[in-house]
Amino acid sequence: MTEVTRNKNQHKAIWSPVIDYLGLGGLSVIVAVGALVFLPPSHQWWEQFSRALAVESGLQGPHGGRFDSLTLFWLLTIIINHPHFMASYRLLYRSREQIQTYKWSSMRVPIILAMLSIVVMLSTSTGRTPDGTAGWSLGSALYLVMSIGLILYLGWHYNLQAWGIIATYLFLGGIRVDRQEKWMIKGGALVLVGVHGLLYLASSPLMEYSPGFVSFCVSVTPYVPVIVFPFFIMGGLGFYRTAQRTGKQIPVNAVVPFVAIYMWYFVILSYHDVVGVMVFVQLAHALQYLVVTTRVEANVATAKRGTSGVLFSLLVYTILLATGYLVLELPGVVGMKVETAVAYHSFVEMLVVSINLHHFFVDGAIWKISNPAVRKDLFAHLEAG
Repeated sequence: MTEVTRNKNQHKAIWSPVIDYLGLGGLSVIVAVGALVFLPPSHQWWEQFSRALAVESGLQGPHGGRFDSLTLFWLLTIIINHPHFMASYRLLYRSREQIQTYKWSSMRVPIILAMLSIVVMLSTSTGRTPDGTAGWSLGSALYLVMSIGLILYLGWHYNLQAWGIIATYLFLGGIRVDRQEKWMIKGGALVLVGVHGLLYLASSPLMEYSPGFVSFCVSVTPYVPVIVFPFFIMGGLGFYRTAQRTGKQIPVNAVVPFVAIYMWYFVILSYHDVVGVMVFVQLAHALQYLVVTTRVEANVATAKRGTSGVLFSLLVYTILLATGYLVLELPGVVGMKVETAVAYHSFVEMLVVSINLHHFFVDGAIWKISNPAVRKDLFAHLEAG
């Protein structure tokens, strides 16, 4: 490889090296390190966000009738997290060929989720809530299984997305990992799926019925850093081995997502008593995702319409933002009766669970750098240049 080619590969980016660095995890690492240095978990500033204080103060989020810290976290989720769902569905349903190629993602899984949701909703309509507070039923059991599945699948989604971005940036750098290097790096992400399940399930209201499991999680949690640190080192050695074998410098933005996911869960461990700490991870993940999906939207818009892809991406984002607000706040907007509002919120809750599960499944099926359609849309701006 000539020096010119090497330099060209090193400067390839999804948007730009700096924007990619910040969006793919660099910003979350900077924020996390800054918090740990200047506002450590023991700092009195965090007392206002204590979980115990939240319970005592009756914080209820957006439906509590007043603006509080939970409402703020909810708004940040709407503003940053919701838009990242759009690109998956646009990629999946934009052509008959895509729908036929991914039948499970486009048709079968949505049908299955819709049927399960109907069962849960029918259970709710007979006087039992989805969380089973009025007694166990098939619907409440399904809701519990789907919710636990959502938490576990979420961990897979977060960490395997990081691996996908690592693979993308290695691809941009003209680097191909061998099987051993792949599993050294990917294994470092996979172990965090287990950590995610441990931390998220332990703090979930779904686990109130199983104090024994919560006690187990609490007893294991202090040892999590010791357990996962060897996998972090293993991933680093995977990058080192790749660089040594290929003789190429590993792009910084290929390493950033790997460091970021470890930092995310370290933040959860450190600030476990802070209400909304999970939202930090959710927002960091969504920002990471948006770097990729907005580039796809921009490239597709430029290719099809010859217009500014950035402006089109902003339009899509605005529409989704408005739709998300309307859907979640509809009972208050139209003045629903209490009974109708309860049923509607149950419907929205099942819709959110189903959309998330479907979103995770779709991503696992089609958002792969090995998919020619993904490569074409994601890297079109590089070919044009």
